[in-house]
Amino acid sequence: MKRKYSALLILLPLLFQPSISQGGPCDDYYKTTLSAQLRQDQNRSDGSILVFGDSIIQSISFSDAAHTIVNYGIACDTIPRLTKRILQYPSIKTASKIFINIGINDILFYTPVGSKKDYFTYTYYQLIKQLPQKTPVFFICILPVNENQGEHLKGHNE
Repeated sequence: MKRKYSALLILLPLLFQPSISQGGPCDDYYKTTLSAQLRQDQNRSDGSILVFGDSIIQSISFSDAAHTIVNYGIACDTIPRLTKRILQYPSIKTASKIFINIGINDILFYTPVGSKKDYFTYTYYQLIKQLPQKTPVFFICILPVNENQGEHLKGHNE
């Protein structure tokens, strides 16, 4: 009985979107940005380097890079949302490398039932299963949160 209960605690939060994605301006922005990215992706050349993530990635300019680097960051993104959208990009099949930085919104806004470690293990595993097996994938670590910037950030580094 304990095993079934533990599995339920891990899976239960995955049935719901994070609070930042339940309507409102963030959802509209997310959908509009995703739609624009998918239209642009149809014109990508084979061998591009793809970078996926949230607002941290979206705010980076790669225009001076020596290689073709395509920025697919979307503000408010979470691990479950990225897992759902990543295969929608045709260029994922021909990318030379993929970089991913995702998870800070999950830490800040998603309150999983049960262990945060179980939540992240499960959601990252689901994301990894979506990625092409022969393409090198690099995960960029989530940087620590400055917990001194407000009470709402206390305990997030744990």
